[in-house]
Amino acid sequence: MIASYIMLENGRLDDALKLFGRVYKQFYRYYRENLIGRIFLRKLVYMLFRKNRYTEVLKIIQPVSEKLSKDCDLNSWYLIAMLRAGRNKRSRNDKR
Repeated sequence: MIASYIMLENGRLDDALKLFGRVYKQFYRYYRENLIGRIFLRKLVYMLFRKNRYTEVLKIIQPVSEKLSKDCDLNSWYLIAMLRAGRNKRSRNDKR
């Protein structure tokens, strides 16, 4: 997790995602128990939002939010990603 966070800090989003992909299904434990897990996820989600990569946010957030359904940050990010992913999908269809 620390290595992924350092990659994010250095602007290596795709490398951080690859490394994170190894543990993301069990990440909810790390998120729940460690401050660095919450900081990492917040940074990751915000970076993906800035790059309009909402479907990736959904893939990352969903397993965590299913386990921690009362977490307001997770639920907010999930809702934002759902809405924006739908809006992007509609705008792509409008351009055709």
